[in-house]
This record gives sequence, structure tokens and C-alpha cells, in this order.
Amino acid sequence: MDTHSRQLVRQKEQSLRVLGKHLSGLQQEKKSLEESVRHAEDALRMAAKYDSLASYMRAVESSYREVRDRIVQSRSTSTDKDLPLQLPRVHLDLTGPERLLGGPDVAACQSLVGTFSELYHAAFSRIGSMEREISAHQSHVSALRKELHDACLREDLCFIPVRDERDSIVTLNTVLQLETLYSNTVLQLETLYSNTARLYIVTLSYN
Repeated sequence: MDTHSRQLVRQKEQSLRVLGKHLSGLQQEKKSLEESVRHAEDALRMAAKYDSLASYMRAVESSYREVRDRIVQSRSTSTDKDLPLQLPRVHLDLTGPERLLGGPDVAACQSLVGTFSELYHAAFSRIGSMEREISAHQSHVSALRKELHDACLREDLCFIPVRDERDSIVTLNTVLQLETLYSNTVLQLETLYSNTARLYIVTLSYN
């Protein structure tokens, strides 16, 4: 092989080495770009996930605030004919993209909200039952007081047995027992109201 041919071969080998280095650089750049794209996609998914979660919690907070305002208004203008307030349930269900984007975080929040809603309804049902029981005790105590008062007026005494329509003895001791039961029931009702309100505030703090 003459000198010219060897020179051409060396030039081609040098060109191949340059092209190889360039190709290697392009491959590294491609990997770097692919990694950047993956990071960007992960960041977008994370942002969409937290946006979905934030949107869900804002909807929950809005519903709870509405219920709270209704409870406050109802208690300030309460009557015997007040209907029980019902906690909205529509916000407990997410479908489509929101559920897919939210993933376990939204599922955990839904579970918490669902548990609180169930507790709220159970507490409200218990409160309603106790209020009806208190009302019945109040009526009974009032009737017994009236009967005892009438008996005392008739006999000018404070401890005279009086027979009701079923021929049972009604005494001052019976009235005192009912008044004690009434006081205990009121205390239980106030405690239940307090615990429900405290749980509501703790739940809102997660928002």
C-alpha cells in the first residue's frame, strides 16, 4: 500500500473516531433529554394529583361550612318542629380523571370524610333521640308537678299520695327521681354536642 492510500485510511479512521465521539455525545444527550421529560411528566402528574386533592378538600370544606352555618342558625332559632340537618353526601364520590389522579391520597381523604359523616349521622340520630326523651320527661315532670300541686292545695300538705287514672301512687319522691333523670339526660346531650363539635373542628384542621 502506497503512502497516499495509508493517508486516506488514517483520515477515514480519524473521521470515524470523530463521528463515534459525536454519536456517543448525542446518545448521552438523548438519555438526558429523556430523563428530563420523565421528570417533567412526574412533576405534572404530581401537580395534577395535588390539585385534584386540594379541589376535593375545598369542596368538602365548603359542604361542612354550609352544614355548620345551618346548625348554628337552627340552634339560634330552634323550635320543636325543626327538621334534623343532613350532612351532604354528594362530595364523597369522585369519578373519572379525579379518582385516577388523586390515587391513595384522595382515597384516604374520602375514607376520613366518610367516617366523619357516618359519625355525624350517628351522633345526630342519638341527639334527636335524647331530645325526644328529654321532651317526654319534661312533659311527664310537668304533669306530675301539676298533680302534686293540686293535691297539696286540696289537702294543704306537701307529701300526700295522689292516684292517677291507672290507680298508681304518685309522690314527691317520684318527681325528684324524674328531675334527676332529666338533669342527667341534659348533661349527656351537652356532652354529645361538645364531642361532635370537637370532632368537626379536628376534621376541618386536616383541610
